[in-house]
Amino acid sequence: MKFRRILATAVATAVTTPALLLSVTPAFADDKPAAQTQEKPSIAELEKAAAAAKVAYDEAVAAENAARDALTALDSDTDPLVVAVKAAKAVATGAATAKTEADQAVVDAKAAVDALTETATEEERTAAATTLTEAEATAVAAADAKAAADAKVVEADDAHDDARVAAARKLGQAQKATKEALADMTAADEALAKAKEEAAEEGEDGEDCVPEARLTTVVTGLPSTVVAGTKVAFKLRVTNGTEETMDKVLPFVYVHATDESGQDGIDDLVHLQWSSASSSTWKTVDNKHYMDAISPLKAGAHADVKMRLTVDAAAPRATASPSSPVTTSTTTAPAEATRTSKATSS
Repeated sequence: MKFRRILATAVATAVTTPALLLSVTPAFADDKPAAQTQEKPSIAELEKAAAAAKVAYDEAVAAENAARDALTALDSDTDPLVVAVKAAKAVATGAATAKTEADQAVVDAKAAVDALTETATEEERTAAATTLTEAEATAVAAADAKAAADAKVVEADDAHDDARVAAARKLGQAQKATKEALADMTAADEALAKAKEEAAEEGEDGEDCVPEARLTTVVTGLPSTVVAGTKVAFKLRVTNGTEETMDKVLPFVYVHATDESGQDGIDDLVHLQWSSASSSTWKTVDNKHYMDAISPLKAGAHADVKMRLTVDAAAPRATASPSSPVTTSTTTAPAEATRTSKATSS
């Protein structure tokens, strides 16, 4: 396993003419409650969640496409329900034609009966009556057949319409599921990207951190008082007291200033800068109190960081604290989750 150490150094000094007190607390408060920190998912877990969300989204898209195809297929000439509707309509058309013919036969048979004269024989009268009776019976049967055929058409149409409604409903549900899956996938991807960005900024690399007391810091050259409107230079020495090389050491420097009452913070009037031993360029400590990493730091070796503290001329007067003018402490990683008074490795 590769090792990385993260350490913190805090600087305290008094300022005069006018004066202020730069004080340091031995431990820094958690950014988040411990329970939340413990439950924070790892990058590996977020990658797994993102992959699962991608699979769920792909499946939702496939289900939506299938639902759309099923709805489209219901309007195809080869769909069984469409075929059934056409067949029922064809039978109904034939039944309607048969009924029309049967009704006409009844009309014709009645006309034949009415056309008989007084000279018509009994046989002629009997034949005409029989023809009419048979025509009327055929007409009744044709009417019944047509009614049954029409009912079949309605039944077939209803079955097709019901299927289309169900398919359309299923497509709507599939579209909703796709939208939700896309939102889940987007959220998972964003969470993963944010975690990776935070890990890159903080040097986490997805590794756990453990306390390392042998990684120490010493501040030298910092006076007990600093005149407002001036700046002072001092040095921070980081020493690796372990027996192994530190792949990455992230110095953490924090300055807190209050007015004479000790109640009101005036951190915005105090500015802390740093520079490496080999560079003349001064850089401002970032808003998370980190400087650039020292990489690597061999066992038993040390590295010096040049520091510069500037106090604005507008700084209010304060009374010096009887506490030690210089305090050092270290911090655990991940820095955004826990900050205690121990150095760490991961």
